[in-house]
Amino acid sequence: MRILLQFKGYLPFTLSIEFTMAKKDSDDKSENVKRGNREKFFQRKQWIGEAKQGYLNYTDPITKEKDVIKDKTRFNLLQKAGKLIIEGSYTPMQAFNKLNNDWGYRTRKTARQGGNLMSKSSFYKFLADPYYYGLMVRKEGEVFGNHSRMFTKEEYDYLQIILGRKGRPYITKHEFAFKEVLRCGECGGSITCEEKWQIICPVCKTKFHKSKKTNSCPNCKIAIEEMKNPKILRYIYYHCTKKAHPDCSQGSITLEKLEMRINKELKRFEINERLKEWAIEYLNELNDRETEDREIVRKNAKDAYDDCVKKLDNLLKLKISSQNIGDSVISEDEYISQRKYLLQEKEALVENLNNLDTRINAWHDLSAKTFNFVCYARHRFANGDLKTKTQILAALGQNLTINNRNIFIDGRKHFFIIEKGKQDLEILARKLEPVKWLELLTQKDPPTAFRPTWLGSLDSNQDTCLQRAMSYH
Repeated sequence: MRILLQFKGYLPFTLSIEFTMAKKDSDDKSENVKRGNREKFFQRKQWIGEAKQGYLNYTDPITKEKDVIKDKTRFNLLQKAGKLIIEGSYTPMQAFNKLNNDWGYRTRKTARQGGNLMSKSSFYKFLADPYYYGLMVRKEGEVFGNHSRMFTKEEYDYLQIILGRKGRPYITKHEFAFKEVLRCGECGGSITCEEKWQIICPVCKTKFHKSKKTNSCPNCKIAIEEMKNPKILRYIYYHCTKKAHPDCSQGSITLEKLEMRINKELKRFEINERLKEWAIEYLNELNDRETEDREIVRKNAKDAYDDCVKKLDNLLKLKISSQNIGDSVISEDEYISQRKYLLQEKEALVENLNNLDTRINAWHDLSAKTFNFVCYARHRFANGDLKTKTQILAALGQNLTINNRNIFIDGRKHFFIIEKGKQDLEILARKLEPVKWLELLTQKDPPTAFRPTWLGSLDSNQDTCLQRAMSYH
C-alpha cells in the first residue's frame, strides 16, 4: 500500500516535468518559425503563406527553397480584367462577368476546394489588394516584395478611385518630389503636398471631387463603379503647412506648374552636347597648360616650407647657445612666441602643399560635371524618378522658396556664368553665318574672348549638391 501511494505521488510530478519540457520545446520551435518568417518577409522580401490569385506556391526540387511565382494561366487573365477597368472601356462588374463567362476563369484547384468561378467579393478583394502593385502587408509591417507585379502604383490608385468604397482607402502614404528642399517664401515654414482626385461623370458631365465618402455622382447619382469610361483627373498641390505661422497668406501651386517653372529655369543654362564636348575638351587643354605653372607654384611653396623649417632650427640654436646665458639674447617668452608663430606658418604651408593638386583637380572635375549637368539636366528631370528630380532642383541653387504660387531659386554662381557665356555665344552667332558658326566650334582654338568669361571663371567651390545630382546618372 505504501509503495502504491509513493508511485501515485511520483507519477504526477514526472508528468508535470515532461509536459513543461514539451511546452518549452514547442514554444521555442514556434518562435524560431516566426523569426524565420519575419526574415523571409522583411529581408528576402518573399510572401509568406498561401499564394494569392494569379500566383502559385513553388518549391525548388534541388534546394527545397519555397517561393511564389506567376500562375501563367490566371495571371494574364486577371491583369487583362484590371486593364479593361483602367482603360475605362468596362465597368468593374462588366470586367468581372467577362473574366468568368467569356474567358472561362476558374480559381486554383486544391485537394479540397477550387476549380470554381471567381466570386464577386474575391474579385473586388483582388482589385483592392496592394500586393498586385508590389506592396506586401502583414501585421508586422509593410515591404515591397520581389514578386512579379501585375499593376503599377499609378494604375492601382486609379482603380481605387473607380472602385469607390469597395476598394481599400486610397489615401495612404505617398512620396512627393521637392517637398524636403522647398520652403515657404513668406513665413519660412515647411512645404507639404496634397493629392486630390476629380471625376467627370460620363452621363451628366458633372465634375466632382473624389473623397473617402464619395461613391457616386452628386448630380445624377450614378455609382462611380457603374460609370463607363469616366474622366479621372489627378492633381498634386504644394502649399505651406502653416504650422509655425497659422496666418500665412500663401496659396497652393500645382505640381504641373511647379515642374514647368523648374524646367524653365533649367532651360536658361542648357547647352547642346557639341558645345559641352568643346568646353570639356578646352578644360582638359587648360589643365595640361597649367601643369608647368603648377610645378612653379609647388616649388615656391616647398621653398617657403624649407625656409620656415630653417628658421625654427635657427631659433632653437639661438635659444640653447652659450651666448644666451641668462636669456641675454632671447627670453623664454620671446622664444615661445616666435616658435608658436613659426609652427603655425609651417602647418599652413604643409596644408597648402597637400591641397595644391587636390584643389586644381577638384576644379577641373567639378567644372566638367557642371557642363554635363547643364547639358542633360532637362532630359533627366523630364524622365527621372522623384529622388532624381529633387536632387536636380537642389543642385540648381539655395533658398528654394514658393511665394505667390511661384518658385524662386537663389541660383549658384557657376550656372549664372554659363548663362552669361551662352548669351555671349548667341550674340556672336548672330553675327556669323551658320556654317561658319559650326566651323568655329570645331576649331582647336575657339573664340579667345569667350573662354576667360565662361570657362576661366568657374569656381572650385561648387558644393556637394551638384555632385549628388550627378551621382544619380
